[in-house]
This record gives sequence, structure tokens and C-alpha cells, in this order.
Amino acid sequence: MISEASLSDRDQFVLLKKIASYLQKRNRGSNDPDFIKQFEEGHCSGLSSLWLYARWLQTQPKTSDKPRDDYDWFKKTTDLIFNWEEPDKDIADQLNNLMKKHESSGKPYEEFMNRELAVLEKSNSGKAKKLKELMDAEEQIERFISHVNFFQDIVYYLPIQQGSLDKSLLDTKGRELKKEYTIASVFTLDQFKKLLKTRGIIQERKLILVSSHTHDTALFKEGENYHYFDPSSKTGEVKSTSSDKVAELIFHANFSDDNGHIDKNMSFPIGFRMFSFDEELGNYPRQEDVLNDFDLDSNTNEVYAEVFSGLHAAAMIGCVESAKFFMEKKGANVNAVDKNGNTPLMEAAVEGYHQVVVHLLDKG
Repeated sequence: MISEASLSDRDQFVLLKKIASYLQKRNRGSNDPDFIKQFEEGHCSGLSSLWLYARWLQTQPKTSDKPRDDYDWFKKTTDLIFNWEEPDKDIADQLNNLMKKHESSGKPYEEFMNRELAVLEKSNSGKAKKLKELMDAEEQIERFISHVNFFQDIVYYLPIQQGSLDKSLLDTKGRELKKEYTIASVFTLDQFKKLLKTRGIIQERKLILVSSHTHDTALFKEGENYHYFDPSSKTGEVKSTSSDKVAELIFHANFSDDNGHIDKNMSFPIGFRMFSFDEELGNYPRQEDVLNDFDLDSNTNEVYAEVFSGLHAAAMIGCVESAKFFMEKKGANVNAVDKNGNTPLMEAAVEGYHQVVVHLLDKG
């Protein structure tokens, strides 16, 4: 059953609560309670990763009538989840019975279900229509859940970390996703606005994962438009032609206080990871040249509540060139600890960024 969700309720926590409720009602909890429990926590990396691919795929021409996981699908399926309610018991029971019957049939799922629907259509067309609608909706919801869970909890499936889209995202057409560029530091809002204006940083049709120390969001540029996605925002995606507006959105998503205020004099840790399906790699400025243009604090930022350094930020996303800049050009303290007692080496080691670990050990 579908009910209309209000726009004020459209953030990831409402979405995840709906997913958990859906899984419970579909009796997934009896078989795998831990799977449902995972959706009690944020899935910002999983949602941002899926949104990026869907956004990019929307720019590609369709070559067949087969459905694909593009942005239209992403929007439609999140609508299905936000508006999902427990279906009529009669229809739900019939679907459950058909699924059990299919398990023992040995026939392909689609072939079996289409045959059963054709039989039901002859005796009760209205019921067959409702059953088909429920089947179609649940197929897309299950697909969405599977994708988001895979990207969020990638460590359970592959020996890589969150955000490694070049190693986890498989395109059905065989197109290869490559990691083109990374950059990270601690920035004030004004510095971050300057970064976004730097020539060659934000390029068209790149899948850009934006990471702070606690949150992942996503950015995609198409023509003059920036599309920014924050899973925790009640509006989801925002479109703007202003890079300053995008910078403010990113800072509000990651660093605003309970009243939505940002201290413009404070520096915050943030990093970009740029991925691309293009055959030729993009032409980006050297990280050293970009970071050298800023009056950056190389050591621990004592003002910021989490006590993070530029080197911590580089280690956080595995940016070797940014890490080398802070160590070699700024003399950063490789043993600096954040509020939780973590050094940049610990950050890089936990995330599995071998190259950064090697450079930190050489300097340490």
C-alpha cells in the first residue's frame, strides 16, 4: 500500500526506518535479524555511492527498453520506500504462498510468476493487478536495499573499504570506473569556496564522493549545474549553478551546529575522491600546487572540536599526494592525535590505505 510521505520526512533516517519496517513485514527478521539491525545506523556512504552511479547513468543514452538503475529509477524507488505501508493481508499472503511454491518448482522466478499471474487474471483480474503491482514494487525495493547495503558494508563482501568505488562498482555494460584524483585538508568555509573555484577541481560527469570524518555526501556536475546529494538532508538532492552555494551546502551537511550555524573562522576536515568512466583520465592540478595556495594549518587544529589535522584528513580518504604535501612541505606532526587518540597512521591503517601507511611510516 502507498501513502504520501511529506517532504519534511525525507532524510536517510526515515528511509532506513522504512526499510527496516519493510524487512520485518516481509519476515526477513526471522532469518537474518542482524541484517535488519544494520539499518538502525546511517548509510550515508551506501546511499551517496548509489546516487552517484544513478546520476551518471542518467546522462548515458538508453540502448534498450530494459530497466536500468539510473536517476529516474533512484527517485522512483525511494518514493516507493518512503510511501511504503504494509500491503493488504490477502495480497501479501498470496505473494508469500506463491514464493514458497516457486521455491519447490525448480522454474525460473519470472517465468513461474508470470504463469501464476496469467492464471489469476482469468478468475480475478483486480486481484491479479494488485498482486503484480506489489511484486513489481518489492522487486525494486529489494534491489535498492541490496545496492545500498553492498556499498555501505563493502568490507563484508570485498577486502576494501567504503568509498572504494573503483573497486566495488560494476557497470552492467562493462565500463570501467577509475579513481582519477583525491585531495584533502582542513578548510575554512571561505577556503573551501576557493577550492571549488580552482580550475580543474570539479569536472563534468565525474562521480565525486565528498567525505568528512563522520559523513559522506556526493557531488555531480552536468553542464553549468552542480547536483549535490546529502542523504541526511530532508530535501535529498539540491541543484545549483553556484559553487559557493554548493560549498555552503557541504559545510552545512557536515559541520553546522544544532542551530544550523557554521563558524566561518574554524577549519574543518574534508576530502574529495573523484571517479570517472571516461576512457581518458581528466587533467587535474597537482595537489601540492592547490594546497600551497591556502594558508593551511599543517598541525592539529585545536579549535575544532574533533581536533583534526590536514594530515588526518589526507589519511582519512587515502590521498597520498595530500599526505606528502603536509609531511614534506608543511612539516606536519605524523604523531598528532585527534580527540579519540587516533594518529594519521591509525586512520590510514584502519581504512586500508597501504601507500599512505608506507609514507607515514617513513616519516614516523
